[in-house]
Amino acid sequence: MLRFDIIAQTANPVTTIPSSFTPKVPLLESNADNTRRFVFSPDTILSGQQGKVDGPFYINNTFFHMDTINVTTYLNKTEIWKLVNKTLVAHPFHIHDIQFFVLDINGNPPPPQYQGLKDVILVQPKDSVRFITKFTDFFDPMVPYMYHCHLLHHEDDGMMGSFLVLDPAVIGVKENKLNNSIVSVFPNPTKDVLHINIKAFDPYAPIDLKIYSVLGKLIYSAKLTSANNIVNASPWQKGIYTVSLTNKEGSVQQKIVVE
Repeated sequence: MLRFDIIAQTANPVTTIPSSFTPKVPLLESNADNTRRFVFSPDTILSGQQGKVDGPFYINNTFFHMDTINVTTYLNKTEIWKLVNKTLVAHPFHIHDIQFFVLDINGNPPPPQYQGLKDVILVQPKDSVRFITKFTDFFDPMVPYMYHCHLLHHEDDGMMGSFLVLDPAVIGVKENKLNNSIVSVFPNPTKDVLHINIKAFDPYAPIDLKIYSVLGKLIYSAKLTSANNIVNASPWQKGIYTVSLTNKEGSVQQKIVVE
């Protein structure tokens, strides 16, 4: 459904089409904060040599998984992504959230149709493409964006990944109140260990800790009997998790990211 709300005319309505548009200035490669490489390859174990044409296809030797964050980046960071196609078919690569400028195709300047801002680039067999982009908006520590082959049967077979855009100004320690105790769970995101600190810890009200995957699977549980606690998160897959803390007086939940 689509709803139209008609309001009063603006003070300066646009009534003509301009003769030229404000140019989009390409990002400078020298200003890139990071470079990433994404390799498209066939699964020949399941499909044999025919898999080089029919797939399924990997991105960086990995199939898409709902419980995984493949890339974590940060607000206002400029990145170069290099796409390398090691299959025998073309893949229209599409990315959500942002648009990009194509730097080169096989080391050569892009043709006219690939100049200007894009969100899809066709990567031919055995080709490599580099593009540059800046993550300027729409950050969220819990909601990921996708990148994938835009051929439906390729992405449905797993040729897709997810990425988070985080704001460095707001990530880190987050405090929740569990009755009279202040609970801090940090760092967020984390790579190896998770600290759970409880101010005004009551030894007569121990806290049950449970951590769930994004699909609701219980992956860790313990009873917290001290104010400072450390959980080893290094065996967990990259992704989003829910930390649940409960005692006889209540409960709190917080989402965390393992990168």
